[in-house]
Amino acid sequence: MEITEQQFLENMDTLPDQEQSMVIGLIDANTPEALEAFASSLGVTFSVEDVADETIEEPVDTEMEPTLLLEEPVVEEAPIEETPVPVESPMDQQMQQLALGDQVVEPVPEEAVPIDAVAGPIMQEGASETGVADDVPMDAEEGAYVVNAAAIERVGVRDFEERILKPNIESLRKKGVEISLEQLKSPAAQVEGDTDVAVSNGEYYLPPVLVKEIGLDLLEKINKRGEQETEERISEEEAPVEPMQQQVQALKRGERVKKKTRDEEIARTIVAEAGVFKTKEAMQKVLNVMVNRTKAYKFTDNKGKEVKTLQDNLDEIEFSGYKSQKNKKLDKNQLNIARELVKLSRQDKLKDLTDGATNFWNPNTATSTWFKDNIANNKDFELTATDKLSNTVYQHDYYKRKPVVAPLPPEKPKPVVTAPLPPEKPAIESTSIR
Repeated sequence: MEITEQQFLENMDTLPDQEQSMVIGLIDANTPEALEAFASSLGVTFSVEDVADETIEEPVDTEMEPTLLLEEPVVEEAPIEETPVPVESPMDQQMQQLALGDQVVEPVPEEAVPIDAVAGPIMQEGASETGVADDVPMDAEEGAYVVNAAAIERVGVRDFEERILKPNIESLRKKGVEISLEQLKSPAAQVEGDTDVAVSNGEYYLPPVLVKEIGLDLLEKINKRGEQETEERISEEEAPVEPMQQQVQALKRGERVKKKTRDEEIARTIVAEAGVFKTKEAMQKVLNVMVNRTKAYKFTDNKGKEVKTLQDNLDEIEFSGYKSQKNKKLDKNQLNIARELVKLSRQDKLKDLTDGATNFWNPNTATSTWFKDNIANNKDFELTATDKLSNTVYQHDYYKRKPVVAPLPPEKPKPVVTAPLPPEKPAIESTSIR
């Protein structure tokens, strides 16, 4: 099948802007010979309608009868108006160059300032190949996107790069933004960011500038192709969570990188801290203590650091569960409940079951006398709640500092009011009547 330049341009006009950009990117990246060979493999041949400026000479009839040569009147020819040349758009110019067999090259704007960014598949040597292990730490840029490994496997790395990434990378390059496609064999060294995350081999990292160019909606559609398989792989993972994974934000299902809050560590800590009580209320009380510390006036931990955020509570001395949860496989149901409690606390919707407690302990198992001397037996603190398992040593007593009641100011002495003395009556002079 043969198509003309005009047909090619008309077909291009019917495409959406994004697809037009993809076609232009394809033109830029290949030689005319490669493009012609590719078109031929599809059974299509490009042709250009030649516009010839040759003058067509009329044949001279040599057998014409002789005629008298009469002097013809001179007729002034009207001036020929020149037809204005239409100004072609950059898109039309590129399409015409393609039809003529030229390679379209659009210069990068001189004033453009390149932004170095890296995109690529996670391929760290020695890491798990399950695609959900989250055993590869890196510092990601806020707003970056990690596509799950299952989705990449379904789409295919090469297809994902050729159809989605490279046209958009080329579009950014024309805007002065340089994106490097690399195999991220050492993500921690290759990517510079300010958010600690844990990723897995097989996942695909995209920097924020490329995410914006591609579009978040498209990336989420691609990512959804692998969500079900990702969940299945996660459920099959039976190994205990490694300590390293507690120090970073895990991205298992493919999502945008956000500022870390360490909420997963907080949830795991309150599960471990509630211990054998195994109830929502016990976990909620532990979280209440964490929240109340952030609200108390200049509450400081054992190092003298003021507790301002929930994650400031993550200390092995303040909460022993923070240490024990690191190498411990926790009950999934309890962990899900704890996650919901943390979410409620973030929304300021968590009910306080401790009446403002900022400290708790087990009086039956505590090995240090510090709590007893400074909290339990301190007249400035009061007991607000207790959890206890009957016939066991397991007990949690919750304390808060008593509100400080300012002494009333001494009463001012009331002024003594004395009634005025009545005026003295004038003395009556006695007279003798004679």
